[in-house]
Amino acid sequence: MCGYNQQILPAGVKLLVKVAVSLIMGIAIALVLPPSFTMAQRIMAGIFVGAACLWITEALPPFATAIGAIVACVFGLGAPQGAMSGGGAKGYLVFLEPLVDPVIFLFLGGCIMALAVEKNGLDRWMARWFLLPFAKTERTFLLGVVLVTGLFSMFMSNTATTLMMLTLIKPMLEATKENRPLASATVMAVAFAANIGGMGTIVGSPPNAIAVAMLERRSVQISFAEWMSLGVPLSLILLLGLWFIVSRSVRGSADGARRQLTALIQKAIAEDAKEGALWSRMWVGAVFLATVALWITESLHGWNSGMVALLPIGLFAVTRVLDPEDLRKIPWEVIVLIAGGLILGRGLEKTGLAGRMLELLPEDIGSLKLVGILLITTILLSNFMSNTSAALMIMPLALMLVPDAPVRAALSVAWGASLAMSLPISTPPNAIAYGTGLFSTREMGLVGTLCTCVGCLLLIFLLGIIGDWVELKLAR
Repeated sequence: MCGYNQQILPAGVKLLVKVAVSLIMGIAIALVLPPSFTMAQRIMAGIFVGAACLWITEALPPFATAIGAIVACVFGLGAPQGAMSGGGAKGYLVFLEPLVDPVIFLFLGGCIMALAVEKNGLDRWMARWFLLPFAKTERTFLLGVVLVTGLFSMFMSNTATTLMMLTLIKPMLEATKENRPLASATVMAVAFAANIGGMGTIVGSPPNAIAVAMLERRSVQISFAEWMSLGVPLSLILLLGLWFIVSRSVRGSADGARRQLTALIQKAIAEDAKEGALWSRMWVGAVFLATVALWITESLHGWNSGMVALLPIGLFAVTRVLDPEDLRKIPWEVIVLIAGGLILGRGLEKTGLAGRMLELLPEDIGSLKLVGILLITTILLSNFMSNTSAALMIMPLALMLVPDAPVRAALSVAWGASLAMSLPISTPPNAIAYGTGLFSTREMGLVGTLCTCVGCLLLIFLLGIIGDWVELKLAR
């Protein structure tokens, strides 16, 4: 018992030191600001810096830091005796409104659909059919893996997509005997494609939802189809680039993988006929396609994408596709993180801190330079901490520092978080793939960093070329 306590104590002390230093940093920032800053602005700066330090050090779970930031904003700024008490006895509601933001329901709807698809096996069923046409040569098989993984990660959790694809391709890799180059390339491709595919839609990655929600607070509306019109082409180019990079070391036939795929499909068809699972999958597939179609055609019917997301939630609950046990699998901690980020953004806006910080910037620095700096900063931080936490920390600053190009600023942060994939710890898909033991940290670092650099350059080029058009089109 004594030895156990001796092992735990250093970790506990280290944790307390991280928390204490983070809180001290927040308090110090609040105290050293010039006298021209109001009390509300000082408190908000302290809350923001304290939360950022806790996210960077990971002294607390990211969702716990988000909850702490919410509580600090409500009681420190919005309470009747708070720094913003001029808003009346119910001024705290300003900081609770983001909890029912439509984007939160949009992300929740995406999670519900992913759970239903996964529970019914529709994801594995479709993936087998989608992969079959590519199982001709090893290189085309690898292309199929990259494209199918990217497609599914646009609508499913990147982590769930990675687990599904690795489970699916395991027997196919075994069928190709001891072809280590193919196995290594395929597993790495799954992890990186899951990260890249999440850039394509609003529900593909939490940073995307955070960007849309914070832009809406600035009267900039991005519909599901508008995001896809930018994100899908970018993802597709990066996926093809990923395939080009990882396929250099593989050559030969994929007959073994094709035989395994055919056998798995025949087995699935027999199980559908035997268990009657086909009708359940058809129902889930129909609701999934209808929801995505309504998201894409928002400009035709006028239904907000968050409003549309309620349909699969209601339909799957009423038809008992999902049960209470399934609802416990929803990543509620990510939803809390999104809400915390929105509330921090609301605090920066309502206290006027955003405008004051903008005044401190040099006048000769341009918006495009700032966007590039924000992109690189996001990528660097996201390689060592949660992508969602990094986006939460940088997104409010991005919109505050680049008020004349909010869309470019938000996209650079959201997509930059997804491009961070140089290390096994960078993203859950990276960690899962690395856990297979099929490649070294050095191999992942080389391929991941190359993909990150290519993606970064492509993103800077894209935002520089179409940035002005995007700002004019969406800032309505």
